[in-house]
Amino acid sequence: MIHSSYLYIILLGVLTLQSCKPQPSKDTITESQTTLNANASGNAVWFDNFNDAQAQSIKENKPILVNFTDSDTCGLCKQLKTNVFYTVVFNEWAKNSVVLLEIDFAGKNQLSQELNDQHTAMGRSLKVTSYPTTWVLAIAHEPENNRFKVKPMGNIGYHDTPEEFIGRLQVLFPK
Repeated sequence: MIHSSYLYIILLGVLTLQSCKPQPSKDTITESQTTLNANASGNAVWFDNFNDAQAQSIKENKPILVNFTDSDTCGLCKQLKTNVFYTVVFNEWAKNSVVLLEIDFAGKNQLSQELNDQHTAMGRSLKVTSYPTTWVLAIAHEPENNRFKVKPMGNIGYHDTPEEFIGRLQVLFPK
């Protein structure tokens, strides 16, 4: 009888510890998720690797919308996701207009050193100093040397509604 009581306490302790272990959320970017798949609500696909986003941009002949964020500490970043990125209006526009790339500097992300270095270099080269910052990048083909050139088209910060956000972005697009 005493023996089974100890077993019960040990089992209860193990189960308690398991339930305290952090569980990955749907929004967590991991190294194995180079492409963040559309979720069940039909949200557009977000990439976390510039090379993959660039390849998709070339394939679809669309600019890249890069969202620089820190999902650990940035309240406005969380609001932007909820109020804009997770809306039907934005997702329908994005699917037809841009390739999406999220650069998240959250400490919870366990990215490879290569991907972390890529994100840091992009932030520096575009002079990102606060979050959220959203850039639009055009990918141009240079036929004379068969290279692709990245051309920053402009950037915006936080906006409350998808309509306002999209309106500000469209000003950056070539006519």
